[in-house]
Amino acid sequence: MVSLQIVSVKGGEVFKVDLTVFNGATDGANYSDMTKFDTSVSFQSGCMNIVFLNKFVNDLLVSLPPISLRISTWYWLGSKLPR
Repeated sequence: MVSLQIVSVKGGEVFKVDLTVFNGATDGANYSDMTKFDTSVSFQSGCMNIVFLNKFVNDLLVSLPPISLRISTWYWLGSKLPR
């Protein structure tokens, strides 16, 4: 038996963002000092593997317009949707 994961993540996290704001770090005389900063952003990204099922997606996209057309026609005609 072949086991296929459609979406898998290698490593601990898909992505991690740390945003730190330092209040008043660039106030007054520090405004023009380029060694001072008021915001720090750290971003880490893991590896994500995605298997794209082209035939499945194409079949789904081909079948959606006729279904949505029928539903909207029933709605505008005031009919109840068949169950």
